Amino acid sequence: MFEPVSVKEVVYKIKNSLESDFQNIAIEGDITNFTKSSAGHWYFTLSDDEASISAALFKNDTFRNPIISTLKNGDKITVYGQLSVYPKKGTFQVIVKAIKHVGKGGPKERFEFLKKKLGQEGLFDIDKKKPIPAMPKKVAIITARQGAALQDFLNIYNRRSFRMDILVVPTLVQGEAAPHSIITSIDLIERYNLNIEKHQQPVDVIVLARGGGSTEDLWPFNDEALARKIYATHIPIISAIGHQTDFTISDMVADLRCETPSSAAEILTSEQLKLDGHLQITKNRLANAIDKKIYPYQHQLRNLSPIVTIDALWSKFQKLNTIFQRANTLSQNIQRRLVYLTSKINNGLVLLNSLNPNNILKRGYSYITMEHQGKKIVINSKSSFDNIAKKAQLTVSFFDGVGSVIKE
Repeated sequence: MFEPVSVKEVVYKIKNSLESDFQNIAIEGDITNFTKSSAGHWYFTLSDDEASISAALFKNDTFRNPIISTLKNGDKITVYGQLSVYPKKGTFQVIVKAIKHVGKGGPKERFEFLKKKLGQEGLFDIDKKKPIPAMPKKVAIITARQGAALQDFLNIYNRRSFRMDILVVPTLVQGEAAPHSIITSIDLIERYNLNIEKHQQPVDVIVLARGGGSTEDLWPFNDEALARKIYATHIPIISAIGHQTDFTISDMVADLRCETPSSAAEILTSEQLKLDGHLQITKNRLANAIDKKIYPYQHQLRNLSPIVTIDALWSKFQKLNTIFQRANTLSQNIQRRLVYLTSKINNGLVLLNSLNPNNILKRGYSYITMEHQGKKIVINSKSSFDNIAKKAQLTVSFFDGVGSVIKE
């Protein structure tokens, strides 16, 4: 067994060895994680397809390297300096003394590196993606105001949606300023949701959209800061960038990737389209059911006798009216039909009321009946009255009761 040594001893042996063997080195790689501290030091990572190493350019050396302020993530550089070990953390980095700008890293290499880096951090994990609302009430679309992407999206929306509001956020979606412009637009939507009044509808989902183009045209959507903003936003984001074959980092980190802006509009309106179909079917079924309910009453109205009491007719009318009221909220077409039928019924009631025998009797009229072979018959003519035997008992009906008389 070996005698144990302290952590300090191990780290300092490594420190002395590395710093002695790598006093003067030149390393070429692509810049990532490029930041400047408040103290004026610059920190970044040099990387290639296989590995990466931390680097630092301290403030005192920046005066000899003014190029540092012009560099950005993705640039390919050569640094000259030495390795340094930081004992407290057991880490090492390159202390840069000079920098040479080689050029931009290859787009493919930069894309693959950022894809790998963000993937390892979990930004593409399926279980971290926010669900897209099935029937959003308000959708914000981030895109160019005059772009074809917006028109394609709105064409589908206008044809298929009946309950979704659109908030268009005009944004740069091409060029070096595009990533910052898109991030600003996302911030604007988040502030909108935080500051809206109680009666206003918040944005339920964001659509990031633009048409197709070359790799260079779509490169803003491979920006690391934009990818992190999409991941951190609490509002679900749909990435609808380019055409079917285009693929960007924004697509990977978004909560849902659609092949085109039109496809995004179709997905957001699909449940509304289904609901509209169900409502049409339900409306037709209800209309048929109402027709079946109404038909018997229409038939009865045509054959009603004046002796049917108003109370019975009113009860049937109330049942019909209840059916009409329930149907009212479903369709204006059904409502117009119900109004029409209700008018017919009311006219029938007026007619029935005018023919009500009691109303006629109140005007001073009466009628005579008598029992004959177990049946009550109405004496409705002079000849009928003359044929009645003497001493026959007759009943005279008034509006407020009946009286009996004997024929002389």
